[in-house]
Amino acid sequence: MLRPFPPAHLRAIDFEDGLITLDNAGTMRVFDALAAALWYALAQGHDPITLVEDIAAAQGRLAGEAANDLIRLWHEPPSPDNSPESPPLATPPFSPVCWNASLCGLDLAISAEAQQAEWLRMILPEARKSADGTAHRIAILPSGGGVQALIVEGREILRTHEPDLLQGAIYQACLDIRHGHPDWRAIMHGAAVALGDGAIGLPAPSGSGKSTLTALLLARGYSYLADDLLAILPDGAAAPWPTAISVKPGSLEIVDQAWPGALAAAQRRIAKGLDTRLLSVPQNQCVAAPVRLRALVMPRYDPGGDNRLTPLRPLDALAELARDRLWIGYPLTPARIADFTAWLKQLPCFMIRYNMPARVDDALREILQGHAA
Repeated sequence: MLRPFPPAHLRAIDFEDGLITLDNAGTMRVFDALAAALWYALAQGHDPITLVEDIAAAQGRLAGEAANDLIRLWHEPPSPDNSPESPPLATPPFSPVCWNASLCGLDLAISAEAQQAEWLRMILPEARKSADGTAHRIAILPSGGGVQALIVEGREILRTHEPDLLQGAIYQACLDIRHGHPDWRAIMHGAAVALGDGAIGLPAPSGSGKSTLTALLLARGYSYLADDLLAILPDGAAAPWPTAISVKPGSLEIVDQAWPGALAAAQRRIAKGLDTRLLSVPQNQCVAAPVRLRALVMPRYDPGGDNRLTPLRPLDALAELARDRLWIGYPLTPARIADFTAWLKQLPCFMIRYNMPARVDDALREILQGHAA
């Protein structure tokens, strides 16, 4: 329920026993029950210094620091994004490198300056030109100061100097094209696999072992939906986005055992300083149509893990998702937050700390069979 608490730059939405805030810069934050109680106390005019002292005395120093963070958010409004529209793109003279590529069934015509083309060819390798001569046009144009502009079908999508952000924007633009520009319920950083008529989403931050687990599950008979972008359609189904799976150096041996010879032929790419292999999944293992999402399971590789599913409350699941790349609309509004949280409340969510993929396989099959706790 939306409540008009002060201050004016923050909006509060009750969720479970916690709280969601949306500030005037469009940033969503998720707070636990203690922070929610603090919020209500601030709204009632209690002295913030006394509140922090009481919380630190009762709950410990870290709780006191968290309380301080919320009080700072309360008193210091962020700068809203009222910047004018980006000025017209004025690119310096350059000789573009052009090639045709294929990504998840899309024919693309790419152009970029030589320096950008070098790494872009790793994620968008050259492919045969489409038979009918049509392709979706993607241009990466330099706009000075190391900033690149992404132009899709003649429309500017963003400007950035960060390659990872540029890659993500290319993927999301192609995802939109492939699925007809739906009004996505959510797009999150995660993988997805399917078995029969059900899918399991595996949202997790980089370095969690998500991609490794995905590759190992595919070797155990699952079908492939996605590795990097878990896109949720309005009806709650997971949309296919079968890009190559990024296998990091620490996982090469175990993935090579499950996929004999595949990594030797895989393309290599430096991603975040790591020599990564791009594992291509055979077409017959890739799902062609959206699949109903049965649950979200947040994997963390842990040598001492117990390989058990730990149920997550919707509030805790939302907090985990919000720490990583979660997109639920732009501009973000209370209505979009309410729609997403209503969907999340009815979806089973779990955490699993794993070290044995076979145990994870068993746990996921229990979910898909409707027997998970």
